[in-house]
Amino acid sequence: MTATGNALVRAWDAIGIRGKQFALSIVVVATALVTGGVVAEHRVEALTVERIERELDRVARTAAVALEQRAAQQPDGATSLDALADRLGAATGARVTLLRADGVVVGDSEVDGIDALPTHAGRPEIVDAARDGRGVARRRSATTNEDFLYLARAADIGGTPGFIRVALPIVDVTGAIDALRGLFVVAGAAALAVAVLGAALAAEFVSRRLRRLVARAQAVRRTARNVDDSGEGDDVDALSHSFAALTRELDRNLQALIDERDRYDALLKAMGEGVVVLDGAGVVVVANPAASTLLGLPPSLVGLQLPSPALLALADEARRGSAAATELEIPVDDEHTLRVLVRATPKTALEGTDGHTRRAVVPVVLVVHDVTDVRRLETLRRDFVANVSHELRTPCSVILANTETLLSGALDDGPRAQKFVEAIHRNAERLARLIADLLELSKIEAGKVVFIREPVNLRDAVDHVVDAVEPRAREKQMRLSVSVDADLAVEGDPRALDQVLINLVDNAVKYTPVGGHVTVSAHREGDHALVVVEDDGPGVEEKHKGRLFERFYRVDPGRSRDVGGTGLGLAIVKHLVEAMAGKVRVEDASPQGARFCVTLPAVASSSSSSSSSATVRAA
Repeated sequence: MTATGNALVRAWDAIGIRGKQFALSIVVVATALVTGGVVAEHRVEALTVERIERELDRVARTAAVALEQRAAQQPDGATSLDALADRLGAATGARVTLLRADGVVVGDSEVDGIDALPTHAGRPEIVDAARDGRGVARRRSATTNEDFLYLARAADIGGTPGFIRVALPIVDVTGAIDALRGLFVVAGAAALAVAVLGAALAAEFVSRRLRRLVARAQAVRRTARNVDDSGEGDDVDALSHSFAALTRELDRNLQALIDERDRYDALLKAMGEGVVVLDGAGVVVVANPAASTLLGLPPSLVGLQLPSPALLALADEARRGSAAATELEIPVDDEHTLRVLVRATPKTALEGTDGHTRRAVVPVVLVVHDVTDVRRLETLRRDFVANVSHELRTPCSVILANTETLLSGALDDGPRAQKFVEAIHRNAERLARLIADLLELSKIEAGKVVFIREPVNLRDAVDHVVDAVEPRAREKQMRLSVSVDADLAVEGDPRALDQVLINLVDNAVKYTPVGGHVTVSAHREGDHALVVVEDDGPGVEEKHKGRLFERFYRVDPGRSRDVGGTGLGLAIVKHLVEAMAGKVRVEDASPQGARFCVTLPAVASSSSSSSSSATVRAA
């Protein structure tokens, strides 16, 4: 940009918004006036020329009629064509020229010596008339040195084809345009004066309003960020700077809100508790994934009404008073249910309406807690206390009763005293086993038992257990079958594995009727070994399988106490197997009985093939 251009830009910036608006208004008005004058001038000129053309056309037609009458009245051509052109020109006020078809002038109302006139065959109006029967042209006449509008028509000239050309000077058009220009100058000057006054008033009004707007924007900006508004530029620049600062402040606030929302969403999604916010109509406005899972509802709850009448009733109860709570059972599948505790808390706020304050109810917050494990543990605690109390009460009562009998005099009765002492011994052993199992289970659950992870040969472990229970199996005339791969080994604790097998095989012998059959088998399944203890006893009903490994849980309490045991064996089995990274389950045997399956990590075999052996240990 040149120095002059830079100077103009600086001068333009220095005049202020009012001066800029005033200057632009004057430029706009002046441009409108000039443009309107030019358009009006061209339009007036076109209309005037069109009027003259129509006038010339009438004159040409009149001349043609006159020529026809002359030919009819004087067929011998007594009157010369030049004289006739003079009379027609005097009558019409136009210049009339009569030409033959070859362009030679035979009469002209403005020229006396027509013989000196050149041929007009090449004149534009004559060329057009020869072609179309009519031609129009505008130019300066070489004869009179004036601007003329010419119109030529084909006609019969003295009995031969020719042309009639009529012309009028367009000095009247020039005069009319000059007069119009004068009127436009006067009107434009008046309009410009009014525009100047109006622009000045408008500029002052807009500038005043703009200054107030700038002042308010700067005040808001200083309040928001206590910044200095000094700087160069006019009112628009100041307003622009203020709006830019406000925009940056709004961007910062918006980003802070977005960050806060993201933290809020992350917190809701990470919560284990379900959170649901309902509006006054019971429609969900906020819900986290945990709420959908715990309540068994679709993942997307926002915008929907809760389908649970119990939850809607709880929300209504909370709106009417203080916080409310209820417990619900939510089915997960055919076998499992969740138990959830739902707390509803109303949130109220003060809302202003037309200057008045009223209290309005705003969303109710539902917080959903999964209390399934808590309730299950409470049930286990109650059952544990009840079972322990019962298990301790029975042997203690027997010991107390037999002791009192002995002290009452039965001690001197040898045969009777023997029976009482044996009963005391049996129940003392029962108490000792119960206390030992409780301590063992307590240490396992507390993680105080140290497990050794080493390869253990399953065949050796099974043989050891079968040897231990064989006497009891022989008493009941039972068969004990063993089918275990000779080189199958698992990674686990030898003592824990022995205790697991003892409990499972001993239970199978206890609950299998006289003459029954118990099978212990083991084989490899991929990276694990599967140990199966199967009997043909009464089996386990489906409803008991889920709780069979709980402490003191008994399928048939009366029969279980008849065969002995503390009710803790299977609970100990479950904890020991899980401590060795395994799993235990119970299945139905075929055609009857129960199958207890234990899965443990297997040790890689030292040979590519393994030999399986099966034996029957007792009959």
